[in-house]
Amino acid sequence: MVQVVSSVCVIAIAASVAVVSAWPTSTGNVEYSEVYVVAAGETFDGSLKTYQRSDITCAEQDEGGWRDAMLVDY
Repeated sequence: MVQVVSSVCVIAIAASVAVVSAWPTSTGNVEYSEVYVVAAGETFDGSLKTYQRSDITCAEQDEGGWRDAMLVDY
């Protein structure tokens, strides 16, 4: 029984390492100075890029409204 549990643990660890290494890498960075509005019917394809806001600073637990968001869909 101990061997079975040990084998299952080894397989689970190996599988989790394989999943972590399978994530794609970013193809570049995109900075927006205001919220990006995705219009109704428009499809947003992130193209494997990293998106961020250039005008937002961390305010700890003081959360902003929708104007501080990265993407908004309407």
